[in-house]
Amino acid sequence: MTHFASPELQVLLSDEDAAGRIRVDLDVFVQFNATIDKSLSRLVKKWRRLAPPCATRGPGKRSRNKSA
Repeated sequence: MTHFASPELQVLLSDEDAAGRIRVDLDVFVQFNATIDKSLSRLVKKWRRLAPPCATRGPGKRSRNKSA
């Protein structure tokens, strides 16, 4: 029985001359990316619950003191 090596898919993260090429397996990268996305989403939701109200508003929605 002949076993063929499955083609290896990689993501090229960096191609700088000084650092050289940084490559990772595509499946590992996708799994890592999904994990980071989930963790970041949970962190943002938690932050919104715990942050002071002024921190969750956009920069243009602050009340301005008109007496100055």
